[in-house]
Amino acid sequence: MDDKTFGHSIAITVYLANIYGFYGETNLDRLSLDEVNHAANDLFRLAWAAIQTSDNDEKKQMVDSLADKVPSYLQYFEDTLEASNTDFFLGSNITVSDICVYDILWRLQVRGLASVENFPKVDYLMSLVEQRLANVNFKRGEPLY
Repeated sequence: MDDKTFGHSIAITVYLANIYGFYGETNLDRLSLDEVNHAANDLFRLAWAAIQTSDNDEKKQMVDSLADKVPSYLQYFEDTLEASNTDFFLGSNITVSDICVYDILWRLQVRGLASVENFPKVDYLMSLVEQRLANVNFKRGEPLY
């Protein structure tokens, strides 16, 4: 952008979320979305470490540890969705947090490292995000619904 290269994915995500209206309207909105985003990224870091480990004994130990931790993250997402009183983490439209959680949980599910089966709100969020992202034409200011 403007001959400057940016390389940190979270910074780029926040920048784009602000441009496209997926990052809330107030500082408190953004704080609550950041809380979800950072929890999701913490979960991903744990999983990525296990995925990238080449030592089979270490990998098994890390995957077992991850399996113990995943349900608490999923419960956090479930409780946060419940508290929002909507199908999304904030308000009635898709946000950066919904997309972030979808992306990370999808990556874990395809590797057999997570299942949202016992978390109905998270499961429903996953289906909503998938539906809304299918064939989306991203235009500034246009909602994903």
